Amino acid sequence: MLRALLASCIVVAAAISGWIACLPDQPAVVDLPSDASNDTGPPVDTRPCETAVDGGAPFGDPHRVFPVPTETVDRRGASLSPDEKEIYFGSTKGPFAGPLYTSTIHRAERGLVVEPFVDSGDWKAMKPLAGQDSPRFSEDGTTVVLAAITQSGGKPHLHFARRGDASADFGDLLPIALKVDGSQFELNPYLIMSRDGQGELFFSQCTSASTDNCDSPKEGANKELVQVHVNHPNLAAPDAFGDPKALAEINAEFNEYAPVVSADGLEIFFSRNGRIFRAWRKHQGAQFGQVNIVKDLDLPGHGEMAPTWLSPNNCRLYFQSQKGNTSQPRPIIVDLWVAERKPLSP
Repeated sequence: MLRALLASCIVVAAAISGWIACLPDQPAVVDLPSDASNDTGPPVDTRPCETAVDGGAPFGDPHRVFPVPTETVDRRGASLSPDEKEIYFGSTKGPFAGPLYTSTIHRAERGLVVEPFVDSGDWKAMKPLAGQDSPRFSEDGTTVVLAAITQSGGKPHLHFARRGDASADFGDLLPIALKVDGSQFELNPYLIMSRDGQGELFFSQCTSASTDNCDSPKEGANKELVQVHVNHPNLAAPDAFGDPKALAEINAEFNEYAPVVSADGLEIFFSRNGRIFRAWRKHQGAQFGQVNIVKDLDLPGHGEMAPTWLSPNNCRLYFQSQKGNTSQPRPIIVDLWVAERKPLSP
């Protein structure tokens, strides 16, 4: 059963094939479920990883989220449940994978946090449309925000859907009313929100004549990061969102997209032309400082890389990659990976 899902404080996967993760013992908002300590598996390091201007501890070698790579299915834009046993992601199905406009939300689960995920197919709680990607959930699991194309041939824009409780199906997708140019593409939403409904919504905005160009760092597209203040949790309200603001301190002449922000709002990871970068700020509302590439994740052979989720204790970064999937003539396939950095404190 899906428990309360939190966009800003979701605890992500704890282990892949013997890799031990570190869970927060006192996350900012979400109480860990009783079995998150992994009593039936190896011991779990409960110390948080600190955000810092220098990036803190280095990331270790990444691991696949799904142990068996695929040649016919894309997996990307992942979010996880608080008990770390469910993962939600955008996926395309064979015979060959395709771009965002063919994507639907998939769900996978596992019995223990040390076990690999098993893809259980389309997520039946969400009505399939022409294209869906990057689902982000509210604290109680009753609201989901995602990028969606609601009609064939349309452009992706940010939408949300609601349901009565975390066990029910979601209703119809509704557009998020932002004061933006409707001719542009909106992708990769990332929501951080406190209990009182105040928060920030980050997303990628793309100007292009083609959805294919906005789906990866190709010529003919201009992508940048945008930030919007969230005033309260009723996303349908006319004043739910403030005025969108481009992150000028990050956006450059390159393509910046796929923002992932720490639960405290201080650290941001994003993709710049297919490589993972980060920046840090002193407090929410402040500008981000110097932008640096994440050297530990500047990995040969991974092709285009983009972050998708950061655990609330800042220890594990999930990202999508083309590792091992760039040979021809078959199309490029995107799959999910995760890397961990150790706590700074002893």
